Amino acid sequence: MPRRSFSCICSGTVALRLVGMTLVSVAIVSCAVDEPTASRVNPRVSLAKAPPAVTVTSTDPTFGFQGDSVLTVHVKGSGFSAGAHSAWQINGDTTHVHELSTSFVSSTEVISTIKVDIDAPTAAYDVVVTLVNGKKGVGAELFTVKPVNERQQQPIPIAVTVDDAGPAGPSGVRSDGLGEYVNGLQGMQALIDQFGNLQITPLNGQGTTPAQRSLVVDLSVPADPLNTYPPDVSGQINFKILSNDYGVPRIQDLGVNQSACYRVTFAFRNLTTSYVARFNTGIDAGAAFLLITRTSTTTWTMQTDGTCGAYPTWANVASTDLVRKNAASVNRGNYSLSLLIRFRSL
Repeated sequence: MPRRSFSCICSGTVALRLVGMTLVSVAIVSCAVDEPTASRVNPRVSLAKAPPAVTVTSTDPTFGFQGDSVLTVHVKGSGFSAGAHSAWQINGDTTHVHELSTSFVSSTEVISTIKVDIDAPTAAYDVVVTLVNGKKGVGAELFTVKPVNERQQQPIPIAVTVDDAGPAGPSGVRSDGLGEYVNGLQGMQALIDQFGNLQITPLNGQGTTPAQRSLVVDLSVPADPLNTYPPDVSGQINFKILSNDYGVPRIQDLGVNQSACYRVTFAFRNLTTSYVARFNTGIDAGAAFLLITRTSTTTWTMQTDGTCGAYPTWANVASTDLVRKNAASVNRGNYSLSLLIRFRSL
């Protein structure tokens, strides 16, 4: 409390006895407070503002994918300063997402470039920004690492070669003798799409107009003696090969010399009948698998001669009548349908 000074005038009655008389003296006392002209400040007290707290409030984007090699993330918050670094942690572990660089934009934003391990746990990560002086802010579960197979990429157009012979001998699925099946040429669609699905098909849809390109499907060799139905593919007009399996890396994410078994649908048709071949499976299996190997950064192979099933060179064939609508699928037996397909990016 500031010190105050007081000035007083006193009043009262005082009797003075003198010889022969009495004098009465009156004294008046009044007190008033004198206000100080200025407050005194303790020189040891600082009035400077405390430095702002470091907070992390959001990221943009809010997710990345396993295997992202260079991903730029805008980190928002407060209290940032030049020289700040970022870390990405799950349960305190920072070894799965790596900071490549962090640049200071303002006190409320830094931009980090990160790399995500291909085997990083798919989960929500805390984002930590640490200043040069050691102060840090933590944004809880602001960034999610998603499975690599969920990442979309630009489709990769390809050129496809169907070999007439493979490691197991003459192929049951052969080319039409017109060379590569090239995406965008001769009515072909051939690409690895953004989801890792291999698509090889003529573009005549479900119509009965013959496609410009076809395959030779040899169903003359039964895989067991119980087959009594030889499918007629002499009037074949179309075919389709689809491959996709989220249980393994997408085709474009396979490492060089890496292989995996992919779910495959192989369909072909003539004027009246549509067929589906299920490779490497038992008669009642709902999915077929073929082995895909990446042989270089731009080339792959797909083949039945692999480790994806107990019967690597034959397929179970079922048919559907195209004339009768909603006709049930009929099992047509097992046939030797080995194939070797090579494709390259354009």
